[in-house]
Order: sequence, then C-alpha cells, then structure tokens
Amino acid sequence: MGIKITTTIDKTNIKRQERALRQEASRLVSMANKRLKRLEKQDLTQTPAYKKWVENGGQKFGIKGKSNEEVKQEISRMESFLKKQTSTVTGAKKYLRNVASELNIDDIRDYAKLQSKLNNFFEVTAKVKEYLYNSKEVSVSIGYKKLWEEVNNYMQEVGYEIQLTEEDVLKLAKTLADKGAAGYVDKTLDSFLDEF
Repeated sequence: MGIKITTTIDKTNIKRQERALRQEASRLVSMANKRLKRLEKQDLTQTPAYKKWVENGGQKFGIKGKSNEEVKQEISRMESFLKKQTSTVTGAKKYLRNVASELNIDDIRDYAKLQSKLNNFFEVTAKVKEYLYNSKEVSVSIGYKKLWEEVNNYMQEVGYEIQLTEEDVLKLAKTLADKGAAGYVDKTLDSFLDEF
C-alpha cells in the first residue's frame, strides 16, 4: 500500500500576486517615465541619472507584453533609476549647482548654459588627463582636485565656451606636470628636512 501525496497549487493566490506585481510595476513605469519627460522638458539631460539611462539603451520604461520575469527585471531597472537623486528635476538642479559651486561658476540661472559649460569643462579635463596619462615625460601622479583646479583656472581665464586645441591641451598639461613635479620635490625636501 503506497502513500499518494498530492499538492494543490493555489492558482488564485498566484494570479493575485502576479496582478499585484504588475500593478506596482505599472505605478513605477508611470513615475519613471514622468521623471524622464520632466528632465527632458527642462533640458536636464546631462545629469548622471539621465546619462545612465541613455547608456543602458535609452528605452522608455514599460511592462506591456512582458513575462513576469521580464517585469521583475524592468522593476529593478526602474528602481535603480528612481533611487538616483538626479532622476528628479530638483535633484538634477541641485547636482548642477553643487558642481558649479565646486568649480566657482557663478552664473547658474540658466541650466542649459550651465550644462554646456560643465560638459566643456569635463571634456577639457578628460583630454588633459589623457595627455598626462599617455605622456612619457610625466611620471608624477596628479590628483583629480589639482587637475580640476588647473583646468578650471584656465577655463575661467579663456571662457568656458572654448574649443580646446592640441596646443591648449599641451600648455595645460605642462603646467600641471610642472606643478605636480614641484609638489613632489617640495614633499621630498620637507620629508628629508623633517628627518634631520
């Protein structure tokens, strides 16, 4: 005589859970897509949350026609976007103001112009950093603060709207290399004198 074990799956409970999951996903879809529209309307497309969204394919959020597993993945993607401070217009503006403050940029009323200035600043910084990294003459490491400071000083001098030539990059890199080497010499000398 064998024992027969039967299991019953409560299909109504599973359907209820799936419906609740889809309702929550639908709510998140609405919220995330509204944030995207607001950022686009305010022309705040150069913020970290928006850039990350674009990097990940730039597809609008949605669950229509997706399986439960795909809905769970979409929820994860939406939650990641929604958790970012810069996914809101207020957070994006605060971020831009903070970066502008760090770089001593005073004119922060027009966020489109501010984004343009910041994009240009970071582009110049990347070019100078790449040159320093690839240069065989420079063996002194330069921290990002020093790099930002020098690039910012230069851009305040010539204006944030400039298009950097190779000559400008070389000039900036040489200035940084000289300052980096001088700082290294000063530290070494201080260390030597401290031991005396």
